[in-house]
Amino acid sequence: GKKPIPETPTSSTSSSSSKKGKKSPGKDGSSSSSSGYDEKNIRRRVYDALNVLMAMDIISKEKKEITWKGLPSNTHHDIEMLQRERAHRMAEVQRKRDCLQELLVQNVCFRNLMRRNRNREVMEAVERDTTTNSSSSRGGGGVGGGDNHHHHHQQ
Repeated sequence: GKKPIPETPTSSTSSSSSKKGKKSPGKDGSSSSSSGYDEKNIRRRVYDALNVLMAMDIISKEKKEITWKGLPSNTHHDIEMLQRERAHRMAEVQRKRDCLQELLVQNVCFRNLMRRNRNREVMEAVERDTTTNSSSSRGGGGVGGGDNHHHHHQQ
């Protein structure tokens, strides 16, 4: 967010109380009370410097309290680096999504294969039961009697 920038004192807006009763110097800057003029110029330059630092978001100023926020780094370089890192992470996430999709497909395939094998075992057990029941019920005793029954299984 934007921070309000305090007014910088200028010769036109400064109040008479800030002049501290000193005489204004001549055009060449020489006067018996030039230290007041120098102090005012120094204050003006300090305000200018503070405004620059606030504009660069290095400091923030609330009323008279100044807070250090930190020096800016090479933001253009940082943005490029962060964008490369983001692209790398996005690619990694996509790779992991693809891998997960493949694992899910394999999981479904294995479940279907297990179900098919279980059904096949059940069918073979049922066929064995019907074969032994039918051969024993004919009185063949099951020895050699099963030669008539040929079971063709799907492969």
